[in-house]
Amino acid sequence: MKLKIVITCFACIALIPLLACSPQLEKATITVTCEDFAQKQDIVAAAKKPFSVGKSFTVALCSESSAGFQWQESVLIGDGAVVQQTAYRPGTGQDVWTYKTLSPGNTMLQWSTTDDSIEQRTFRIAIAVE
Repeated sequence: MKLKIVITCFACIALIPLLACSPQLEKATITVTCEDFAQKQDIVAAAKKPFSVGKSFTVALCSESSAGFQWQESVLIGDGAVVQQTAYRPGTGQDVWTYKTLSPGNTMLQWSTTDDSIEQRTFRIAIAVE
């Protein structure tokens, strides 16, 4: 009985590294810091590699209401057939959006600060899905 429990525990422990490396568990996060926006108010970027259909990714942008800017909840999506916004979580110091890839293609996502913002900021990123 004890041997069976010990073997089961070792088997579970042995699977942890395999699960941690599983591509199905990967979740990409694109982050833009306050320092990035201090250098440039309008940032244009491209995702480093294409995303697979059906995968999720997040975008985290620095948000500092005390510094004079806050992000709009809705994001402009160039092609809604390629990417869909699934969640938005405002936060202190960082706002986070979650997206799901729907079909192969290319699209541009664009964030803008609210009209109440003293300092306007924009972030645009090109996304490829295969």
